[in-house]
Amino acid sequence: MGTKRDTASLVVPLDIPKTSKYPAAPLRSRVMSVSATYRPELDGIRAIAVLAVVLYHLDMPWISGGFVGVDVFFVLSGYLITGVLSRELGGDSFRFREFFLKRLRRLLPALLAMTTVVLAAASVVLLPVALEATAWSVLAQPFALQNVFFLLDGDYFADSRTKLLLHTWSLGIEEQFYLIWPLLLFFLARRRVSVQLAVLVALIGLSFAMNIAVMAYSPKVSFFLLPTRAWELGLGGLLALVELRMRGGMPRIPATLCYLMGLATLVWSFVAIRGGLTFPGWWAVVPAMGTVLLLGGISEVAPWGRRALALPPVVWLGRLSYSLYLWHWPVIVFARRAGAEISAPSVAVLLLVVSLGLAYASFRLVEEPIRRRNVLQSDRSLLRAVAVWVGILLIAATSVIGTQGLALRYSGNAREFLTVSLNPVGEARCGDWFRLVHRDAAICPLGDAVERPAPRKVLLWGNSHAAMWVELFEGLAVENQAQSFLSVRNCRATLDNDFCGPAYQQAVLAEIHAQGITDVVLASSWHGIYGIPDEVFEPELIRIVETLAALPVRVWLVVGVPRGLPLSPELQYQLNPADPEFGMITWEDFSLQRDPAIRLFEGLAARFTNVRVLDPTESYCEREVGCKGGDQGVAWFMDTNHLTAAGAERARGVFQAVFAD
Repeated sequence: MGTKRDTASLVVPLDIPKTSKYPAAPLRSRVMSVSATYRPELDGIRAIAVLAVVLYHLDMPWISGGFVGVDVFFVLSGYLITGVLSRELGGDSFRFREFFLKRLRRLLPALLAMTTVVLAAASVVLLPVALEATAWSVLAQPFALQNVFFLLDGDYFADSRTKLLLHTWSLGIEEQFYLIWPLLLFFLARRRVSVQLAVLVALIGLSFAMNIAVMAYSPKVSFFLLPTRAWELGLGGLLALVELRMRGGMPRIPATLCYLMGLATLVWSFVAIRGGLTFPGWWAVVPAMGTVLLLGGISEVAPWGRRALALPPVVWLGRLSYSLYLWHWPVIVFARRAGAEISAPSVAVLLLVVSLGLAYASFRLVEEPIRRRNVLQSDRSLLRAVAVWVGILLIAATSVIGTQGLALRYSGNAREFLTVSLNPVGEARCGDWFRLVHRDAAICPLGDAVERPAPRKVLLWGNSHAAMWVELFEGLAVENQAQSFLSVRNCRATLDNDFCGPAYQQAVLAEIHAQGITDVVLASSWHGIYGIPDEVFEPELIRIVETLAALPVRVWLVVGVPRGLPLSPELQYQLNPADPEFGMITWEDFSLQRDPAIRLFEGLAARFTNVRVLDPTESYCEREVGCKGGDQGVAWFMDTNHLTAAGAERARGVFQAVFAD
């Protein structure tokens, strides 16, 4: 990814009985491939995948593709679960109730234990905004909706490196898969082998096609949802069915070749693949097929191949893989929030050791005792314990949310500084439901004024510095019997990247014609952002303004609001927790931000009679004093550069002209 993608997954090992000694497997046996006999080499694959994920999250620069451990585990999970289900269905021993209880016993206790500890620790060390965000994610855990929650949670991987439970998104996908896959195999069990394979191939193809198609619309959706990820789990399932139906084993040389190619492909994936808006897409095929090749050859390969993956330390790590995955990410996030340099070798080693220690404790105290029925022996006792545990977690998380991140921990003055960003203006960006129903829409209506005939139809077009004016524009539209709209994508009007490219720009221009827009307000952060040089940005803006000026619309160019660390209420609290005060930047510093935009905008306004400049500077700044972050206990800024609703309201008089007839 362009920014580091802090996502990876752990597919949970199946509840296969462990033995004290590794069984001596025959050299060539198709039964071995999906046998119920414990296979230590599969724990070896788990160890490789989870280690890649952990090292990636520790910011090791030489493992840029470690996040594809998720794809390895997805394929492995589909392979193992299909083998177990096929054997049970073939022997008429399958029971849905027993299957789901087994999965619950294996997955949920360790997840709940980690979630409980994380929420408790967060309640002590996190400030209200981060704590409330964590509590919301806790609510998704017991219902296997983690992936859906993080899909809907803000912009594309915004603040992903500080979300304590982000790593559980993949568990949501797997748990959803476990609900659907047994039903599919149950209905296919009495069909001919050719029918079974044809159905699986068709479903894998459909899921992969959805993955590719959705990538063009929203890479985030393709990354987080089961329908666009199911093809990876399905590949593992297809391999298991093929192995079960094979007549004899594969020849030694092809099996060895598959084994070596699979290992090489995975190693290449870990060190060469880069994340970003192109993943999963076609790139996910590489680790997925590498895993298929490795699994396809591992049971037929010479003994040295299996032994390499079944070394005791490797198997030990593989058996800890679920717990290690659960615990390593919160450990890293807490360290990152404390200011630790994660990639420093000494820090990375310390965090790895702490993660392994917590994983071992979780494995010995939670996973194994419950899975082996040393505690909670009956299914009824398990269900009761889980119900109580989940209930306590839900009550605790709801209490955190209801108290604005336990804001009562702080004094009244400090509370204003710490809770101001809990309700950011324009956060939803047209709303998830609108974007789901109107997938191709370029703009969305604001408020309920859209159905009325209106003399003015105002489009607010820009990035988050446009969205922060949403509530103000909704109010002004109602007062003036106007209609207001917002650009769907978090994009400036300029061509900044593929997402904010010519296609979207043309779509907005088409909507301006179709909707009869009378006023286009271009509001964004302007010079010096996104790493785009001024000599590239300015001609782009001039070109789109020229295009708009040729239309029968009024064009309004909004000068950006002040930016600076002292404007952040949370940072001001951290500087003086006992009695925080709103910060300020000097007029000289703001002039360096403002002057390039003023020169550019006034030059355009001088060229075109229908281009105007809107400058909200006086709402926040005085030349003799500077620009303040708030006043008299009311915060104007929610962070270093975005306004609160109260801050936006201060510029009402500036924007009133837009809605005037």
